[in-house]
Amino acid sequence: MSAKGRFNALREELGQPLDILARELRRPYGTVKAWASPSRMEMVPPADVLAEMEEMALERARARIRAAGYEVIRRRAA
Repeated sequence: MSAKGRFNALREELGQPLDILARELRRPYGTVKAWASPSRMEMVPPADVLAEMEEMALERARARIRAAGYEVIRRRAA
């Protein structure tokens, strides 16, 4: 999946409007909007932004699991 495709998939998973996402990523709204736009193929989100969005999605998943009364236990390294 391309970086732009991954960005849009993560944005959909997070379920946030672009303005709120831009604020959380500490990036200008216009830049975040260009990353999401299919017509602006030259504007690709950097790897650190994708990593931050993945961490945000993971943290929200952990919060949902904890809210259901379970605990998240990290796997031991093999």
